[in-house]
Formats: sequence, structure tokens, C-alpha cells
Amino acid sequence: HSFFMFAVSSILVPVSNVKYDNVEIGAAAASYLVANGLKEGDKVAVIEGDGSSADTDRTDGFNKYLLGEVEYNGKKIETPWTSLDSVSYSGATGWNPANAQAWFETYLSNADNADTKYIASWDDGLSCGVFEALAGSAIDESVKATFLAGAPFITGCGGAQVVYDTIAGDYTTYPVAEQFGGFMSVTYPPAMIQVTIQAMVDYFDGAEVLQDNTQSAECVDKNNVANYKGFE
Repeated sequence: HSFFMFAVSSILVPVSNVKYDNVEIGAAAASYLVANGLKEGDKVAVIEGDGSSADTDRTDGFNKYLLGEVEYNGKKIETPWTSLDSVSYSGATGWNPANAQAWFETYLSNADNADTKYIASWDDGLSCGVFEALAGSAIDESVKATFLAGAPFITGCGGAQVVYDTIAGDYTTYPVAEQFGGFMSVTYPPAMIQVTIQAMVDYFDGAEVLQDNTQSAECVDKNNVANYKGFE
């Protein structure tokens, strides 16, 4: 989940490491949910990836932000949590939307979870798996109605164009998203390979390049989505 640019000589010499801070990605998701009313004791569903460092770092950043141990965008949570007992974690989904869908269907098979208002997922596809679960018939309709009546908030990560379209208010692909209180995707764009290529060009032109180039994770929501281009 980072890109290395190497100079070629008799040996490969690393010149620049372009990457995203996955802990910051998790903290960004937590910050967004807190800004939209999340407080200690509220039920939160966290849909994880594959147990890799990218996945576990995002969960770590999410947890640490709530506990007041890390900041996002220069700020820490005003009232740090003392317990994460109200947070449910999916475990590994393999970054597979179908697995996220299945997990969420199981999660809402317990009617006691219908009052969950906050969901964080570590990939846009996993967020879309939640929408697919809600569009299907596996979840009891009364539980589904109670869940959606709470106008839940959900976060993703990546920047898929269909997600940006949905955030912007085009509910053609995921009509159920219109009933959510908010949808946000943290940036982790494949386009950062372009930053890596530019670093290579700059290096061979004799310019100085950053050896450790960590990109900032940004929250893309309805207020700023027009400023971002997604990927297909």
C-alpha cells in the first residue's frame, strides 16, 4: 500500500517512498463520525479488511482517536472514550464486498443492533457491501426499517467514482444510501502512482525528491466531493 521509486545503477537504490498513513485513515473516519454525533456508548460497526498492516493500522487509528491517543487534522477528540465495548469489529473480509454484505446481514440478524447509527469500513467496496445488504432480503424488514430510521452514517476509503457519485447525491446505484445521514470516503487514491512517477521524473532531472512522501488522508463528503475525481 505504498509505492517505491528506485534509481537503477549497479544496484537498486530506493529514492522515494510514496504512501498514505493508514493510522491517519482510521483516525479520519473516527473524526467524521464523532463530528456527526458519535459519543461513547453508541454502537459502532467497523468493517475490516484482511488483517494486513494497512487494515490493522486503520483499526488502530480509529480506536486510538476515540481514546484520545491520536489526532486528526491537528485535533484530538474533545472527550476521550474510556472503553471501546460498544464497537463491533467484522474481522477479516478479504476486502470483499460480498463478505462485508454477509457480515452486515449477520450483524443485523440481531435486532438489538438495529439502533446502530455509525459504521466505519476500510474500503469503499466494503461500504457498498452494506448498501447491498440493505437492498436485499436477508435482513428482517422491521429491523432494516428501524436501522434506516436512525439516519446512520457510514465511512469508506479509496475514492471509487460510484462512491463519489453517491456522496454527491446520485443514488442510482445505491438508492438506500439516500436514507443515510451521511456518507464519507477517506482518500487513498490509486492516482498516487502518478506522484511516484513524477518523483522519478524529477529525480532523473536532477531535482530533489522527498525520500519519505506521506500523503495526507482527507475526508470527502457532500460538502467537498465536487473537488475530487474518483476512479472507475
